[in-house]
Amino acid sequence: MIQQSAAENIHEPNGRITGSDEKSCEFCGEIIKIRDEICPKCCVHFRKRVGKTGLPLWPFFLVFVIGILAAITIPEYARFRTRANNAKAFSDLRNTATAQEQYFLEHEEYAASIEALIGPVYGLYIGEDVKISMHSVDGKNYLIVAFHERGTKKYMLRGPNGKVQESPKR
Repeated sequence: MIQQSAAENIHEPNGRITGSDEKSCEFCGEIIKIRDEICPKCCVHFRKRVGKTGLPLWPFFLVFVIGILAAITIPEYARFRTRANNAKAFSDLRNTATAQEQYFLEHEEYAASIEALIGPVYGLYIGEDVKISMHSVDGKNYLIVAFHERGTKKYMLRGPNGKVQESPKR
């Protein structure tokens, strides 16, 4: 057991007296400075314990950085998925219009329902969550409405030769 005297000297278990900035090597008994990490006689490494109190800060910093990255990327990922869903609805609308025009070339009228266009004949395949409604009023004009269930926009196309109109999905 180490005892400290009033004169800042430490009595080592082996009877030697050392200064307050010295300690003895646990293996060979050589007196070394506290700030030294290696005993000069036996070359044993010592860990410095001066000033080390409490928990290290790097795990807290790491959790903080991961939290900031998650706060940025999760909402951005949700916006990315919404844009992708809207793009899928737009793409399916344009493909439906192309299939409708192919149908017109063969039958000289537009299809009254979307079921007539789906399949390998006109190459129309609709995405799982895309909802498309199609109406042909007189066989010479049509209206196609498309939206994705998890999207934010609804697309309409009046044909033939119409432009796609976009509106918020309600």
